[in-house]
Order: sequence, then C-alpha cells, then structure tokens
Amino acid sequence: MFERLITAPNDHKAPSSVLSVQRRMRKDVCDLTREYYAEITSIEDHETCWTKKIPGSIASGSFYKGREVPGVASHIYLWTHSGSQGKAEVGLSKINRQEADMAVWLAYYLVDCGVPKPSIVILTPYKGQLMLMRKQLLSDQSQSWLLSHNPSDADQIRLSTVDRFQGDEGDVVIASLVVDEHSRTPFVKLQNRMIVLLSRARLGMYILGNTGYFENSRPEKHWQRTFEILQEPPAVSDSKAVPNVCFPKARVGPALPLCCGQHPTNSFGAEKATELKRGFCKAICEEKLSCGHSCNLQCHWPERKHNKNCQALVSSPCLRHQADLPCHEIFTNSQASSDDLIDVALSSYRCPVKVKLLLPCSHEPEMACAEEEEIQNGSRPMPRCDKTSHTPYVYPDCKHTREVTCYFLAEYKREPSKVPKCEHLVEYLPDCGHCISVKCSFKSAYLRSAAQFVCPQKLDIDLPRCGHPAKVSCAEEQSLRSWTGGRCGDGMVREGEAYGPLDHVCDKIVTFVRRCGHEEKVKCGKAFDLANVRSHCKETVPITHPHCGHECKTACHQSQEYAHLPRPQGSVDSLEEAALHGSSQQLPGLTCTAEVLVKRKCGHEIRVKCHLKTSPLPLCKETCAVFSPMCGHEVFVPCHQLDDMRRWQCWEPEVVAHLQKHAELPAHAKPQELSSPQELLNVAKTCKKAVKVTRACGHHVDYDCKELTKILKDGTVKGQCYEKVEKPLRCGHMAKAKCYEHQKYQDGKDNIKCTEKAIRPCWNSSTCGSSRLMVQCASTSKICCGTESTWRCPADRHSYQLKLCKDGTPSACPGCQQDTANAQIQEITRALQTDVPLDCELNPCFLETTTTKVPFFSKSMCFAEEVHNFDPASFSTEFRSAQLELLQAFQEKEDQKLWDRQLFEPKLIPVFCCLKNQKQSIQGFSLRKQVRADTLDGIQVHRLTHGNLKALEDAEETQLVVGYLYTLRCCHEFWPNESNQKNQKNQKKKKALVQSWRQSFDCFEEKAAKAPRRLVVWPPFAIYMTHGLKLSKASLRKAASLLEGQRNVDLVPLQITLAKPPFPVQPASAAPEPAWEADDRYLHLEELQDTPAAELVFPTEWSGSLISGDLTERHDSELKQKLSFINKAATPFAGKNLLDQLAKSLEVSGSTTSSKGATSNHLDLLFALELYNTDSERSKEYLEKYLACTKASARPEAHPLLLLAMYRNTKSQNMLEALQRYPALEALLNHEEKAQVEGVAASALEPAEMWEEMKETKGCCSEAMDKLMALTGIKKVKATAVALYKSALQFKKMSPEMQKANAMALNYCFLGNPGTGKTTVARLFAAVLHDSQLRSQNVFQECGAQKVKDDGIDEFRKLAQAAMDGVLFIDEAYDLDPLGDKFKGAPIVNELVTLTENERDRLTVILAGYEDDMNNKFFAYNTGLKSRFHEVIFEDFDEAELSQRLGEDVAMPFVTSGQERP
Repeated sequence: MFERLITAPNDHKAPSSVLSVQRRMRKDVCDLTREYYAEITSIEDHETCWTKKIPGSIASGSFYKGREVPGVASHIYLWTHSGSQGKAEVGLSKINRQEADMAVWLAYYLVDCGVPKPSIVILTPYKGQLMLMRKQLLSDQSQSWLLSHNPSDADQIRLSTVDRFQGDEGDVVIASLVVDEHSRTPFVKLQNRMIVLLSRARLGMYILGNTGYFENSRPEKHWQRTFEILQEPPAVSDSKAVPNVCFPKARVGPALPLCCGQHPTNSFGAEKATELKRGFCKAICEEKLSCGHSCNLQCHWPERKHNKNCQALVSSPCLRHQADLPCHEIFTNSQASSDDLIDVALSSYRCPVKVKLLLPCSHEPEMACAEEEEIQNGSRPMPRCDKTSHTPYVYPDCKHTREVTCYFLAEYKREPSKVPKCEHLVEYLPDCGHCISVKCSFKSAYLRSAAQFVCPQKLDIDLPRCGHPAKVSCAEEQSLRSWTGGRCGDGMVREGEAYGPLDHVCDKIVTFVRRCGHEEKVKCGKAFDLANVRSHCKETVPITHPHCGHECKTACHQSQEYAHLPRPQGSVDSLEEAALHGSSQQLPGLTCTAEVLVKRKCGHEIRVKCHLKTSPLPLCKETCAVFSPMCGHEVFVPCHQLDDMRRWQCWEPEVVAHLQKHAELPAHAKPQELSSPQELLNVAKTCKKAVKVTRACGHHVDYDCKELTKILKDGTVKGQCYEKVEKPLRCGHMAKAKCYEHQKYQDGKDNIKCTEKAIRPCWNSSTCGSSRLMVQCASTSKICCGTESTWRCPADRHSYQLKLCKDGTPSACPGCQQDTANAQIQEITRALQTDVPLDCELNPCFLETTTTKVPFFSKSMCFAEEVHNFDPASFSTEFRSAQLELLQAFQEKEDQKLWDRQLFEPKLIPVFCCLKNQKQSIQGFSLRKQVRADTLDGIQVHRLTHGNLKALEDAEETQLVVGYLYTLRCCHEFWPNESNQKNQKNQKKKKALVQSWRQSFDCFEEKAAKAPRRLVVWPPFAIYMTHGLKLSKASLRKAASLLEGQRNVDLVPLQITLAKPPFPVQPASAAPEPAWEADDRYLHLEELQDTPAAELVFPTEWSGSLISGDLTERHDSELKQKLSFINKAATPFAGKNLLDQLAKSLEVSGSTTSSKGATSNHLDLLFALELYNTDSERSKEYLEKYLACTKASARPEAHPLLLLAMYRNTKSQNMLEALQRYPALEALLNHEEKAQVEGVAASALEPAEMWEEMKETKGCCSEAMDKLMALTGIKKVKATAVALYKSALQFKKMSPEMQKANAMALNYCFLGNPGTGKTTVARLFAAVLHDSQLRSQNVFQECGAQKVKDDGIDEFRKLAQAAMDGVLFIDEAYDLDPLGDKFKGAPIVNELVTLTENERDRLTVILAGYEDDMNNKFFAYNTGLKSRFHEVIFEDFDEAELSQRLGEDVAMPFVTSGQERP
C-alpha cells in the first residue's frame, strides 16, 4: 500500500519523507543492515542507542551494568552447527530439532544469568519450528518455566515468526534459521525477510544456523555479506560508558563464547545446547561478610548466597582451653547476632568444652566449662543430683525399701509426709477364710478398720427351694445357710401347694401343673408365684355347642362354665332362608365355625358360618344368563341384579326385539331413559360381541357393545361416516369419497375435487387450433396447449417461435433491443471520430415538477452566488469513451438466454458532487480525484433531487459540481455498513459483496437511506459535469425549491418479460361438430355395461393390426417386433423407446390437428399396455387418458386392445368375456389369463348347464359335447370344451380374410394321473372340433411316443399328414425325451414344433402325460415349447365321483384289453 502511494503518478502521489536516524539498536547491530538503505538515505544512530541497557537488578549488578548481555562474551554471534532441516509433523512447514534445542537452552541460560523473560525474543521463519520450540517450553512444569499457557501473562519470553514480528523489537533476539546446505526454499533467502530478522534486537542478537548453508550452498549475496561481517571482530566499541568493551574475535563459530557476568575474563565455549549452564567460572568470591572476613567461595554470580559458615580461624578467649576456632563457631557460642563483628562475638563467648563437677553425694556430672566456672564463683547454684541414691528409702512401719534419687532421698528425710504409700503385695486372711493378695497399704487399713474388706470369691451351690444349681457370692452363700421353707422334690410345681419364701431368683424352666391337670412350661420363679394364686387355664379343649350341636373348641376354663348346659340330639347342617331368625343368644367365648347350607328364596344355595346364620345374608352373587336390553346379546349378571336387568328399558321394545333378532341397532333408536343405572351399564359393558349401528345415512358401523353406552349417553350416533360411496357431482361425473364428505358437499360446506378427465379447448384455440385438450375436470387454471407459434415484433423486423398460448407475449423484442444498442454504438463512434464537443445543456434537462417546468440547468444559474461553466471539450472524449465502453460491455453480457436478457434502457440523469473540503476548488475539480477506496475505487455522487439538496442546508456555504450520469445497469440495494449486519460480518465479506456489484453493474444507488442518498459510480465513470456552483444557505434553499415535486427516473434495470395469457374464454365463433352415428361396422358390447367404456363402440372385425391414425404398415410390423406385450422375446424397453420416438415425431409432423390427436390417443393405449408390468401407476394414467379422449371425441370408436388393457387393470369377468369376441386378443394373453378365460364359465354355471344354455340360445348341436358333459368329474376339462365352442362361434362370424389373419392355435396338452380319461376325452375333442367347424374332418390319429421314436421321423410325417384337418394324439408324450434322446426324440419334437406353427389352421396336436414328467422331460427341451400348447388339467376324482364311477363300471358288461375306461 505504502509503495503504491509513493510510486503513484504525480496527481495521486502521497506526501512522504524518509527517516535517517534510528533509535532502536546499538551500532554494530545496525551495521548488519545499514548498507541496504544507502540508496535511500544514510542511517545515523541516535544518542539513545548508546544508553540502552538490559532492565533488572541482576543485569544492573553485573560487570557491565546491563549494557552487555550477561553470561555471553559477544552481544552478536552466529552460532553454527551441523543439524539438518526436517519436515514438521503437521503441514508442509520445516523444522530443525538441533536448533530448537539450542534456542530453548540458550533462553534458559540467559534468564539464569539475569536477563528478564520479557526481554528475550525467539524468532524463526517457519511456523513448524515455532510450534516445536513452543511445545518444548510449555512442557516445563518446574518453577523456572519461561513460557506460560496464559497469553496475557506479562512475565514470559516471546516467540514469533519473522513475518508476524515486523514493527516489533526486543532487547535480546535469538534467531533460528532452520535451513541447511540442502535447502532450496526461497523463504529464508528473501532480502526483505533477512533485514526484518536482523533489525529486531536492541542490545543482543544470537543467530543459530547450519554452517553448510553459508559455506557450501552459495547463499544469496545479502546473507553472504552478513556472514562476512560477522567473521570479523567489530571495529570499535559502541559503549561510551565502557569504551574498552569489544569482543576481539570473529563472531561466527560452532562454540558460543560464554563468560561470567561478574568476571568477564573467565570464559567458556559451549558447543552443545546442554553445555549452556553456569559454573565454569573458578574465581573466588571476595565479598566481605558481616563478621569482617571475605566470602572465599567459588564464584556464584548472579546468586547472592554468600558463605554462611565463615571458616576464618579465631583464637578462643577461654584461658583453660586455648585453641584456634572457625569464625562461625565463635558466633554459635556467643550472644552476638549474625550481623555483628567478630570482636562483639569474642566478648560474649562461652566455652562449650565439657568438664566434671564433684557433688556432695559423690556423683560427678558433666557440664560446660563456662557453667562450672560460674558454680565455682558462686554465681550459679549447685545442680540437683538426679542419679539413683546409693542408699534406698526404708518405710518405718513395714520395713519395705524404695529406690529413689539422691535429691528425693533428702526430701523424704526432711518431710516424711511426701513419702508415697507402700505398693508391695502382701497376703491378707479375712474372716471367711479366703486368702487374697493386696497392697501393703490396704492391709494396714483393713487391720486398722480404716476400710471394709469385701470378699470377691464366687461359690457354686444348690438352691434350697428348687434345688437348681447356682453361682452366688461369698456373702450371699452365708445368708442362704439360714433359709427355711418347703422344698420342691420332683421338679414340678403344683397349683395350690405351699412352698417357702423366695431364696434366689432362678430362671430355670420347670413344669407347672394346674388343678385341671394341664401342664405349662414356665420359669422357676414364675411357677412358685402361680402356685399361690388361682388362674384361668387357657388350654383349648373340644366341646359340643349347646345351641347347634356342632363340635367346637374353647378355653378349658370356659368349657367348665358351659358344662352344665343341655345339648341337642344332633347337629343342625341345613336351613331355609325363611326359617332363619335370631332365636338363640350368643355364648361368650364360644363361636361355632362349622358351615351351614342355607337355601335362598331365589333357589341358589350358600354356605355360611354357623354363628353368622342369624345375621342378614349377603347378596346372591350367582351369575344368571339374561338378554341385555342395550345390545340384545346374552350377558351374565349377578342374581340380585337379574330383576333390575329385566326391568331396564334403555330402548323402545321393538328396538330391543330387533337387536335380539338381527344384532343391529336401527337408525331411529332413541334412549328411553335419561340416565341408566351405572351398575347395569357396567354389566352391559361386559358383552364382548359387536352390534351393527345404522347411521342416518343408511350405512352401518360396527360398535363394540360396550361402546353403545356412548349412544345412550349422547342420544345419537356421533362421529362421521367414513364409508366410501360413489355419487354424482355437479359436473355430472361420479366421484368416490367418504359419506360425510358427500354430505358436506351437498350441504355446500365442502368441495369434492373431480378426478375425471374432460375435453376442453385451449383459451387461444381460434388461433392455435387446439380445441380438444385433455384436462382435469376440476382444474380452474387456464388451459394452454403449449403449441409453438410464430411471433413477430411490433416493428415487423424479427420473428420467433414461441409457446404464446402457454407463456404469453414478450414485453420487448430482443432483436430490436440489440439493433438500438448497435445504432447507439455507431453514433458514439462517429462522434469520437469527428471529435465534436458536447453541449453544456446536453439533453436540455427540464426537470418536471407538479405545476410547471422549471429550467434548472442554464448558463446563468441566477440563484447561485458563483457559477463556473466547465469547458465541454475537456471531457467530451472521456465521457463518450466511457459511454462506448458501457455499451460494449452491455453487448458482451447479452450471451445469456434470449428471453432472460435485460431491457436496453440507457438513462441520463442529473447528479451533483459535494465538495466538503474547503481547500478543494471548483476550478481544480477532477473526477479522478474523487475516487474513494471505501467504494472500491468508485466516485460518490448524489442525484439532483429536492431531498438531497435540502439535506445540505445545515452548511453555511456549499460547493456543488453538477452534471449528468449515463447508466445502463444500476444496482439498488443496501450498502453494507456497521448498522447492516445482514450483509457484513467482517470487512472481507463486505469487500467481496461490493466487488460482486462492481462486476455486474456500472453504478450503485443506496436503498432506503436518509438523504443525501449516495450514488456510487464505478469505472469507466460515464459522468459529464457541466457547472460548478457556490451556494449559500438561502441560494441552496432556492435551488432545492426548484426541484420540489420532481419525479425521479427509476434506475433499476428491467428484464424482457412474457405477458401471461388471459383466463380461458371459449371463442364465440366456435361451431359445434356434427354428431357421429355408428353403422353396422361397429357394435356396442353388452359386457361393458356399467363400465367406463359403456359409451364406446368397437369394430365388428379386427385383424390384429396395431396401427391407427397416421401410423403405417411399417409402424405395425415394428411395433409387433418391439412391444413386449406382443412379443415376449422383445428387448427390454425397446417398445417404450419406440413409442417415445413416435410421440416426438408426431409433435413435429405436419399432420392435421384431428389426425394428430387420433394418433396420439392410440399411442396412449399402447403405452398403457406396454407399461403394465413395469409401471402400473403410469399405465393406469395412460388408460384413463385414452378413455377420456375417446369418449370426448366426435367418433367414440375404441380399439379392441382397450379390452385387454381394461381387463388387466380391473380383472373384471365382464372384460374377460368381452375380449373373447376377438380371437386375436386371446393370443396376447399370458398363461394365467388363459387359465382364467377357460374358467370363466366355471365361476358362474356348471359346464353342463352352460352347454345346455348354448344349445337353447344359440342352437348349438354336438353329440360329442353331450357325451363329454355326461362324463363323471373332469370339470375343468368340460369348461375348456365349452370355452372352445364359444370361441368357435365368434370365429365363424369373421370374414375368411379375418379368419386367416387370426388363425387359432388349437393344440392341447392333457395332464393328469392314470385313469382320469385323457384318451377318451381326446377322441371326443376331435369330434367337438369337427362339430364346431374348427376342423373340416373328424379325423383322429392316435399313437404312443415310444412307437413314434421307433418308427422314425419319416413315419411320423406320414402319420401327421394322415391327421390333417383333424387331430393327432400322442400318448405318454414325455417318452419322446428330447433332452435325453438327441437322435430319436429330439428330431420328432422339432418336427412337431414346425407342424404346430405352419399347419395351425389345419392340424390339432394333443399330447397326454403326467404333469411332472411333461415339464421335466418334454417342455424343458425348449423354453417356448410350452406356450404352443394349452394345458388342460384332469383332476383326480373325489369320493362321490369314485362311487359314481364304481357304479358305472359295474353296469359296464365288458371292456376290451388296452381300452381306457371313460
């Protein structure tokens, strides 16, 4: 950006100046890049460069006071190595692991030497190297970490790539170049990047690089120059404070010169990263300690941890123990503090040497020399002796001794009261005689009676009353010796006997015997208590109840109370409910639980407890069957609700009777009771059956019986009837819908959409000729045919093929628009060539107002204080060139679709530009100077409108430049800014949006903005400025009033549109077509009554042709070859593709409308048949379209193929019978359809009945048919024969030509088990074929398959020739076995296939055999072989048919050998 501003042309060049004094770095750091600015300026060093220092107390306390990097001898050094460049783990960036280690260890070393963390910067050109070093630094979890996980932490080093560090700086810079001698990337080689890298350091810079990159790979000249500078020592020092600071060696090498920060002459060369550590300085620290001696430790800078244990020798002041002691020991044994001098410590020194002192007790303890001296001087008392006395203390009374110290022995003699009591154990003998050991002091107390002795002994004794053993104390045993009373001798305690008083609480279990003799186990003490009182015996005993005679149980004492009451003779076990009464009184404590049978009044029996028989009986719960009045079904109710259910009248009596008889609730049923008992409803709900409920519409709905309660509650059947019904609509068509939908339709509350098709004309049929279009009957939209017509433009110069009926008329002609643009291009080109200047009053712009026309642009501009007229010649060429460029760009963009082009509407609108900067003069106005970067190099102007001028009235004086803007495409949108976040999420998106506008439009007018609304014009700036105005507030207000009421030109570009056609209107001139009447060539099929084809007629004869309308014989043969429903072996989709081609060719053909419609309608029928097996839904649509078009046509003639299509879509039996009128249709049926044709008669009448009906109605006569019908069983065979005869009757109605074209294939395969009559039926079939005139002779040639093979192919041909015009019958045909017998059987079968095809109108071949054998041996030979024969199944006889056959066999007198029974 800066480069473009400086190097721009003079008109746009920005003012600039060059800095020549640098204030960042020291002199020799700047020398590395100083020469690259020589062409621009000569860079000088400011005085501040001489005073910069590394911050921090440690660096300030170093030898160079922070001016030099502490710990490194040179502040600039290229530390070389042999490490190789590698690929980063992620992405395509580069890394150098050896350099990463060197940079990280160097950073740790510099911080350890006192450089603050924020003063260190690590730079690298590669992001991969940056991430590698960052990972190593972040992995440090110790207290000495350099890089924090928190980016906002100020106390950490900085890492960055070179490009991101532009404009920034650091005290000490560590640069990792990464590259090696094999590097080919230009990334590091760029001179600009090297200058940035070498100019970031203020005081120190250390470059890490591979030696080979500078020596072997011939780097760029700028890097080579840097390498040369660093190979020489610096010329002079740049430190005025320390002028002699200068590293005297080359500043390049494999060993980084380290030095001590306090002793710079002590150095060390570090070749490896791990060698970057302090400790190499061997100088002795001479710092003075507080005691006055030197530290004398090895150099430990920058740590201030001096020697705490001074080892300087000092003479001891003790006269008894003379010695030289370390200084720190003097302080340890003195009262001086660590900050005092050694003399203070000596003055208060106390000698710690141990000496012995002789005490009066003859003991000699050790103590310090200073303490012993104080005792001798009398300043300290004699210490007490805590050693054991040589003589023990003797108690005066008991003479026992006690070991004590010398000190306590003297104390006890001086004060005897302090002597402890004697603790020795002695023997004591009490009065009870139990000897025990006690303390000597306790025995003295007992003897003096000062304390009472209690004997602790426990004794085992037998208790005197019960004799049970017990453990008692010595004192209790002495008291029991005096106990008197009765004893229990046998271990039992008896009620009423007297025993002695309580002697001891005994918990033993004993037997307590009552007076009644019952025994009870209780505790011994409780038993003696019970013996003295009278208690009730609660033992349960049996007793006969005094009232009922039942045996029951009660307590022993109760039985004794009731023993005197009388008892009945026997027990009472059954009672009548009427005999129950409360005659007897209950006996307390005596309850009879025996069950008594009570017979209820209703006849049911119940068993109750005897003591409850006098209480009211519970309700009878026995279930009884009864008809529910609610649903009429039998339900089961409790006996006590039976009468209530019978009396319940929920419906009218006749409704209930109807329910019971028919299980149906009629529609007129109404509830009889407003509220039914809930208990009865609950019973009625238990019915699990269903009831048919008749709705008001007459339809039935099945209700579960429990759901009838809703009808009882609501009084009517709620809900809508969903029964599907078919009713006529207002349009006359029938429609299937739900019953409630039809009801709403009749009431006018809803609408039912008709799904039928209808024939209607196109709205423009008078022009296009499309009067018969198939549309939905319910369609309300306009009916358009889609036919292309020729449209000519209003100027009658261009014409186009358009679907005018469907799409409408164009609003403009694109050709005329192109001509107008070309003409304007030519006009402007001529003007440029002749160089004619523009007039200042171009397009003399009289702006319209609401009242009159006021000329705004004029040479006078009388309302302005100052008017400047611009010279037209100065920008005429520029304006016309811009016009020409816009027109050419417009023509180039017109490569889009013809009817999607923009209208060519060039607009010339008045605009103004406001000069807000007073320094800008109108005379020096230039459009190019108004270009603004925020509009993507556009010029911002405003429309010359009342609102825009009024918005400028706040200014005291306004300068305006007015003129015209020529535009072809103007964008009218919201400008993306801070208040419109919809189009601006960031500046990048904003720029992309405006860029897209600039590529598509030549100007932009801001939408819905406050005045003055901006109008941005982009190159080529088709603006023509005419006047410059200087206006005051008043004149600006007057100028705005001239524009009041102005109608602005809409700048939004318009597209060529198609005017939609009007709503369909039937042309008034349309005349009805004459009615068509059918003749004898057509017939109505009675089988089609009540079907959609009932109104159609069919041809009386049909040869099997597939063509209609414009289709030719060539089309007929091609259709029969490719349509799959005609030719089963056709290629898949070949038929559909052919129909698609015919439909497309029909659209572009020049046929008449009626002929084209007939052909298209016939193709719909062929589509319906072809798509039946692949797309049934589309097949049905095509069929419906064909039916609708045919019924709506003037000639409602249908093709016979319609019968096949309708049968396959409806499976109707009527259709099946109808299609049998055309034998050619039967050839198109598949195997299942043919079987259904044969079984049509069987589904309605028995074959014999059908044959009798044919004889009566159609005069048929055949003795063979009569015999066939008289045979037992074989119902399917008879049905096939009847169907054959019916087909023969239809076939006879055809002309000879039609019969030849529709020759019937009358070949059969009889399949069945032995004895089912296959041979007999074959003979009868030959006669039936002759009687029906399908064969001219009654010929029947019979042979076996094995004999045919044995005779050979020639004999078989003779046999077939003899059977011509008749029947050839081959029994056990599976023996031909063409698969297994290639030499005999296969030739016979091949000849048989030829005969069935070439002689189908003269020869009938009947094969017979077992079904499995025929399929596996015969038909498996050729997949098409089975389709040539109609299968006829001979079913096995059932039990009744076998009985009938048995009777026939008994009646038959004789059957010859080899003849099959019929």
